Amino acid sequence: MQMSNKWSNLKTLDYYAGLYDAYGALLTDRQAEMVQAYLFDDLSFTEIGDNLEISRQAVHEQVTKACDLLEDYELRLGFMAQHHRLKQALNECLQVQDPKQIQAIIQMILQEL
Repeated sequence: MQMSNKWSNLKTLDYYAGLYDAYGALLTDRQAEMVQAYLFDDLSFTEIGDNLEISRQAVHEQVTKACDLLEDYELRLGFMAQHHRLKQALNECLQVQDPKQIQAIIQMILQEL
């Protein structure tokens, strides 16, 4: 993962923030601390390193490793994808007028759970 390019996109930051919300508890305390400082406290790798008395490179490696783990958890467990599908179905349900279509959407949602 190339962090410098990847982290320059706000959409990417939002994606990793969502992954952190879903799977952050599965990270080590140290990884969680660094990822949280980077994503939510808007600290640079250098600032995090200074605060933790470690090198910028060590922070970069740990954040990269942690984000790779978060992506792997999503690939294996799919909680964010499921949440997105359910949210779309509920929004569709709000748009539909036909009771049969609404019932079909609700049945799909129940099967998803």
